[in-house]
Amino acid sequence: MRDRHRLLHLPTRAVRVLVKRWRGVTLLLVGGAVAASLLSGPYARHVEARAYVADVAAALAELEEANADLERRVEQLHDSRFIEVEARRHLGLVYPEEQPYLLHAPDGPPDPPLRGRPPQVDRFDLGVR
Repeated sequence: MRDRHRLLHLPTRAVRVLVKRWRGVTLLLVGGAVAASLLSGPYARHVEARAYVADVAAALAELEEANADLERRVEQLHDSRFIEVEARRHLGLVYPEEQPYLLHAPDGPPDPPLRGRPPQVDRFDLGVR
């Protein structure tokens, strides 16, 4: 309380200087708060946009990798040797002059049936008895 009364008894010129200094500090603080509030919105949008761009770039990289895999697969499908191997492996197809054999393991599950023409197949048992 004593300091407050002391300010009241200061000469008028000293009070004016003190008020001018505090006015400058007050204006600086208010101006800084206004600037911060005006810039915080655009800055937040900028940060969100950068995060979105990073997410889109990562998705683009994944899609480009998947596209490259699919292009390699298309190239494989144009190769007649690859088509022959896939037809033999997955479809069980054979040439007419070939004789297919089915080999069964003693305790394994049965093989899927061959597709295509129904050949006469000799069966061998691999089990040792």
